[in-house]
Amino acid sequence: AGTALIDASGVVGQLIEPGRHRSVVLLISDPGHGLPVVDARSGERTLLYGTGESDQLALRSMPLTADIEAGDLLLSSGIGGRFPAGLPVARVRSVERSAGAPHARGVAEPLAALGRLRELLAVAPRSEAEGPPLPDHRLESTEDPVTDPEPVDEPAIPTAEVSDAAAATEAGQQP
Repeated sequence: AGTALIDASGVVGQLIEPGRHRSVVLLISDPGHGLPVVDARSGERTLLYGTGESDQLALRSMPLTADIEAGDLLLSSGIGGRFPAGLPVARVRSVERSAGAPHARGVAEPLAALGRLRELLAVAPRSEAEGPPLPDHRLESTEDPVTDPEPVDEPAIPTAEVSDAAAATEAGQQP
């Protein structure tokens, strides 16, 4: 429970109760949801809150000097461990800095289509013990030639016959 969920465009929320035919999800638009994010342009970190509306998220209590502007892309920061770092979350619509106000406030639009969700992908956070992934050239083989059996040769599928028949059909001939 609590696994990050994304769609093709960005972060959707968290899996609260997984089920075989139905699951319970906490959307990032839920008023009780807060998500640590980082501005892709400036590196500024802040929290993004749900508003109860599927097309609007809130930036609250930002320092007046926060380097966040309309149009900026917000990514998951990875802080807290619930969401892996670098997932696209929202685009900033506006930022308000009022004279005399203690904090700046802003509005962002989620990248995920929260009102039209169809298929989601669960993204498990990387544990700190695993560390960052290694580049391919540094991966070492874990095979032990003494204990790992040799692969069993499977009979080959006669692809030439299928290919010849398909080629003849495409050429308008009888196979």
